[in-house]
Amino acid sequence: MRRKHFKKYKRKTIGMRRPKYKRKKRLRNIFIGVVILLIVAAFAFALIWGLTGREQPPEDQTPINTGEKPIVSETPEATPTPTPTPSPSPTTEQVDISMPENDKTIQKVEANTITGEIMSQGQQVDTFEREDPIQPDGTSELEGILTYRQNDMRNSNLSSQLTVSGNMNFSTAFEAALENNIAVDRNFEFAPLVVSWDSQTISHMNVTDEIKERGSLTEIIFAGSDGLIYFFDAQSGQASREAIDVGVPFLCTPTLDPRGYPILYIGQSAGPSGVGSNEEIYMRAYSLVDGRRLMRVGADERDEFALNAIQGNSGAPIVNAASDTLIWASQNGIIYTVKLNTSYNEQTGQVSMDPDRTVKYRYQVANAGAKNFSIKLSPSLYDHYLFFVDETSRLHCIDLNTMELMYAVKLQADASAAPLIYETETGLYVYTATEAVEKEGGSFAATLTLHNGTNGETIASVDIPLQEGDSIKSIALGDSNVIVNTVGETSSILSFRKDNLEAQGSTPLEGTTYGDIQLLTDSSGTSYIAVITQEGTLSLLDENGSVVKEQNVGNNVLSAPVFWKNQLYFVTDTQLIGLQVS
Repeated sequence: MRRKHFKKYKRKTIGMRRPKYKRKKRLRNIFIGVVILLIVAAFAFALIWGLTGREQPPEDQTPINTGEKPIVSETPEATPTPTPTPSPSPTTEQVDISMPENDKTIQKVEANTITGEIMSQGQQVDTFEREDPIQPDGTSELEGILTYRQNDMRNSNLSSQLTVSGNMNFSTAFEAALENNIAVDRNFEFAPLVVSWDSQTISHMNVTDEIKERGSLTEIIFAGSDGLIYFFDAQSGQASREAIDVGVPFLCTPTLDPRGYPILYIGQSAGPSGVGSNEEIYMRAYSLVDGRRLMRVGADERDEFALNAIQGNSGAPIVNAASDTLIWASQNGIIYTVKLNTSYNEQTGQVSMDPDRTVKYRYQVANAGAKNFSIKLSPSLYDHYLFFVDETSRLHCIDLNTMELMYAVKLQADASAAPLIYETETGLYVYTATEAVEKEGGSFAATLTLHNGTNGETIASVDIPLQEGDSIKSIALGDSNVIVNTVGETSSILSFRKDNLEAQGSTPLEGTTYGDIQLLTDSSGTSYIAVITQEGTLSLLDENGSVVKEQNVGNNVLSAPVFWKNQLYFVTDTQLIGLQVS
């Protein structure tokens, strides 16, 4: 505190001085002067002793704290000029993720409330053993995005390794008109596929003459609610071949044969009269040599083995190359497997299929209505185990070689995203996500859960506050985080640690999303989250959810963005749009 300084005033002597006291006054003045000199000398001696006589602590020793308050000097010492601290360099150090270990062996856990039943070749059987066992496939023979979320575990989000980095810009490469307006329900999985065909396969295909002469083709494929399967040349944006007119609405993502065979597999979301109709529901396969239908499995009205009257195959099917088997889950609550007996001659381009040995698995849950025995989302495959989520709010795991239930665990609500399987050297894990349900106190929240993949037990879970009717749309894996996007009247991107689901970041979007989020890396190895809102805002975010770039690229966007070879593709209600990334 600043001290107050008061001005000293001399006291005045009042009256006339008297001459008879002059001598006495001189003596008194001399005496006072001597006293003042003695006082000054004593003060000087004390000061010198205090500065030199006391022992000082050595420079490398801290003075003993006596407990007394420090004395503040009346005149503050000058503040030294600070040495500038260098700005911290950007770090690429990853968060230390520590997943709880397990031996990756799927365990049989009795589920007393669930019973499973098997039908093989039209006959209900008590036990089953597959003649050609489902086995891990390994690497695909085709380059591209061949199914929903790129692989059977639904965990491969790095759809492209871009050859650009830094401040990325997006410019329109093409805008290709669709033959009809299409629509998509935000609760379904809708994304285009991208595939690069080799010159020999191209020579056999019913593609345009220009493409055959060129000898190269990266093709974009998707199916619409108008009943057409569309094919576009990624280079020009022109139709690469005539669309296949199936005549039934699609609200799903197809699958390409990973063996390199020119075959497309696609489920059917509804009957010819539209969404909600159950007649003539099938799983189909088409030759991409000439557009012929190679396979159709389903029912004109209803599968008699189904407990649920609702039909529809809205999830992406799985092709197991090792056993030549097609696997899919249906909204009627049945898991189907079909031996395909596929033949393809690379030299002549002749392709054929003779499906047989259809095997079905259905389940019942005590105290649950049959209408809830329904599987809307894509199943996921690990080794020979199929993971799926249903409308009884459960995660199921079955052994496809015996069609036996291994375990089933209750979720907080109906699932809203396909189960994502994550494998490390020391463990197997599954992430699930749900719709928002009412919690204690009247608020609504959706739940993201990390499960032990061997038995379904919960390792960690987190509630995400949302509005009634909202949900978590998709799950993606980054280097150290798991990222989700929510859908409702508005959408958000949220990031959590992989191992304990500790929140890392949250970013609201301007609008809502119909498509999934995608992850990609640039040429420097930096990872990004990419998402497009229905209103047409493309956002790039870092793994913690902080916005790096935003750009308006269209409107009425229905699909997830797909990155491939420095280009981005997405589908609106009237167009396929391609953007060049630079």
